[in-house]
Amino acid sequence: MGARQAIDAAGWPVLLANEPRPDPPPSAIKSAVRRDLVREAAREFEDLSPQDLREALPKTTAKLGQEEFDKLFADVRAQVLDDLVDVLDQRHRGKLRSRRTVRLLAPRGYVVKATKGLSTDEAAEVSSRLIARGWTSDDVRRVLPTKRSSP
Repeated sequence: MGARQAIDAAGWPVLLANEPRPDPPPSAIKSAVRRDLVREAAREFEDLSPQDLREALPKTTAKLGQEEFDKLFADVRAQVLDDLVDVLDQRHRGKLRSRRTVRLLAPRGYVVKATKGLSTDEAAEVSSRLIARGWTSDDVRRVLPTKRSSP
């Protein structure tokens, strides 16, 4: 589009600056692709390090700046916690859940490895989330490492 024009008080044309167009909102496809990438990375690696994630990124996302990469890594860790809470809760409740609930099946040894890899803050988050789902403190202590299980 060309520049906009107006007429001043003396009758002379005046060029008006075009208003800058705002950046378009991120595409839903890009958001979905990012969510898929986060979920896949969280579920593929046992002990995910930042270097593992950097190497696993598709070439199209390898250009991420450090701040964007740190956010992506934090999202991957959050997905690991989400999956762990869901798996633990499903195992604890067994058949008490509705038959219409999606069933989660973690590979053998997943819970042990995932709980051992939790930081103190992550263990506290998992603990509080399980208690919010109706677990007792004793139930939480049975599944989380003792040194980190303070709810």
